[in-house]
Amino acid sequence: MGNLFCGMIFTTRVPTGEVASWLQSHCEGQWDLHPASVEHDGITRKFMVLFERERDRLNFEARFSAAPSLSPSF
Repeated sequence: MGNLFCGMIFTTRVPTGEVASWLQSHCEGQWDLHPASVEHDGITRKFMVLFERERDRLNFEARFSAAPSLSPSF
């Protein structure tokens, strides 16, 4: 496994499996998805995602920052 150094924290209502499936299908390098917290509504989750490649992080950000239910923060 390579070094996972390009990371971001994001909040989403998108199911975890959907985010993981997108990462698996679209990332060229290694990645890792870590749950950080679940909000009081039980649906909204905060995650930290790490990428081996900056390009994968940029693609992830472009894909999910357009989704109204996901808000990345750096």
